[in-house]
Amino acid sequence: MGALIREFYSNYKILLHFNQTSPEVLIILPPLIINQKEIDYFIESTEKILEKGFLNIFKNFIIKNIKNQ
Repeated sequence: MGALIREFYSNYKILLHFNQTSPEVLIILPPLIINQKEIDYFIESTEKILEKGFLNIFKNFIIKNIKNQ
């Protein structure tokens, strides 16, 4: 889950988190005022991330964590 959260934030400046009781669920908390352009941006960002494939995202997450040690 951390790999997806980092991908959203690093590449698209979208901040997400997960619930400790349900770590497989991403929590999306848009601001109280959101417009259609921001919703479209989130959906497009999600599509781009999913196109990369979870294995590639997870691999890059591991590599970046190793480099930062």
